[in-house]
Amino acid sequence: MEDNGSIPLSRRTIETLIDLAENRLTGVTPADPLDARELDMLQSCVIDLKVMKINTKQAPAPRSAPKS
Repeated sequence: MEDNGSIPLSRRTIETLIDLAENRLTGVTPADPLDARELDMLQSCVIDLKVMKINTKQAPAPRSAPKS
């Protein structure tokens, strides 16, 4: 996979961003074209984040040190 300079996000961070975007979506009432554009952008962001969440694997639990 090519490195495009992106920073990997944890599953928890992605879930937080989804919550923030969804909360913002519920608070926006489209009164003009700029508001409608913001709604479209936020909906697109939520979709993208949900895809990222599906594709992000849960980090494995830390292993304990092997006993000697």
